[in-house]
Amino acid sequence: MKIKRYFLAMLLVFAISIVGCTPTKDHTTPNTPPSDNPELATTWNEERVYAFLEEVNLHVRQIPYQTNSKEAVIQQYEQYFSPELSETIFNSLYDKTDTGWLVPDSDAGLIFVVLGKSNESSATEFEFKEDSIRIRETYDMGMYNAIEYTISFDTGKPIITDWIRE
Repeated sequence: MKIKRYFLAMLLVFAISIVGCTPTKDHTTPNTPPSDNPELATTWNEERVYAFLEEVNLHVRQIPYQTNSKEAVIQQYEQYFSPELSETIFNSLYDKTDTGWLVPDSDAGLIFVVLGKSNESSATEFEFKEDSIRIRETYDMGMYNAIEYTISFDTGKPIITDWIRE
């Protein structure tokens, strides 16, 4: 009888270990940012796009509001934005001062928002292509009629290459 119980217990442990070690379809872990596992744009879904936009949002919130090095700040933006767009973002936000650069207390400039999270949006559209994803949010009221981002995968990792405000 003890041998039978022992055999059943070992069989159960073996079955649990096999199930626990089976890889899932999505090889990312909850702690792996979407940008660290880009694959192709066609493998992404809306949830993964939102996770990437949240990751970008967390990153840009860490960029200093005051600096004496324009290039250092632009490099931080280039982790998630194209070089051209990074420079455009910097130029729209920062003012030259006697001691460097400073983001003034205003709502002017390119302030990153996570689309699809606003209560003011009337619609959020996704367009998935092989090498890019376009996400567009339209508004009935507010400062803009629409905001649109294009996430491109040309560099082997996702970066935002277009940021349109209408």
